[in-house]
Amino acid sequence: MAGAIAPVVWLMVLASVLFGAAGFVDGIYPGGPQWSIEAYGGLGWTSYAFGLINLLVALFIARGSERSLTLRIGLAAVFVVERITTAFFPVPKSLPSVGIHLSTALIEAVILTATWRVWRLGQASAADLSLLTLPQASGAAVAAVPPSMVGASAPVERAASPRRAGPASALVTRRIAPGTSRAIAVLAFLLAGSFVVQALAAGVVPGVTVSFASAAWLVYVYALAVLVISAFAMSGRLLSLRLLLLVSLVLSLERVLTPLIAGIGDVTSLGLHAIGALLALALAVVSASALRSGRSEPLAAS
Repeated sequence: MAGAIAPVVWLMVLASVLFGAAGFVDGIYPGGPQWSIEAYGGLGWTSYAFGLINLLVALFIARGSERSLTLRIGLAAVFVVERITTAFFPVPKSLPSVGIHLSTALIEAVILTATWRVWRLGQASAADLSLLTLPQASGAAVAAVPPSMVGASAPVERAASPRRAGPASALVTRRIAPGTSRAIAVLAFLLAGSFVVQALAAGVVPGVTVSFASAAWLVYVYALAVLVISAFAMSGRLLSLRLLLLVSLVLSLERVLTPLIAGIGDVTSLGLHAIGALLALALAVVSASALRSGRSEPLAAS
């Protein structure tokens, strides 16, 4: 369960950051153009409130609170609708703000799916634990059966076993070491941060300094993709680990080739590209190590 909960917690932290970013982009900060309680029809401050709620619930979920998990399922459904609605109403917002709102709605949709799966997994585990007392009762029953009936009952027992194991998982995970999971998280955050820092250093702010028609803002998409894929890879899911390995290798090549193709000569930009290439390569190595050293296990499908 801990491996399945960790990605949910990290995604909730990411959602909290996006909630805060939405409030900042909307100008709700000391000295900002919307620094008032009436900002955006009195709803502007909800971004900060929702971000704080996210962090608190994430803390309770990380500590193993099942009630907080069910609460988060409901909150995720509310946040998906709220972020999409407030992106356009009651007051029109700038394009960066709309983009952050819709990105948060996407993350919340992923959180909704992930928390639902974790909750179903917990319910299945509880049901399996309740069946642990059955072998004792069945053992007593077998002792009372005459020896002549043992041979006849054995095929029935063998036939029943596959049915108990019938709901096999459609997903497969790798049991990876906690240190490897933490390494994936740290490297993913550093790699995503290098993308964001490079964009800000170059003055790339979507919709403000660079048009959305430009490809320069795609570094933000790279950062978001790395964070989302890594959040699922931390739990050891084979598909996510393989996808993270592929994406990391592609990004490491992109970081190396972009300065050569575009003829970038700025020292700061070259340094950030080099750091990004090294981080992406390190993330690929850690992902490959997790794929090689982990032990495959089925994960109950929801």
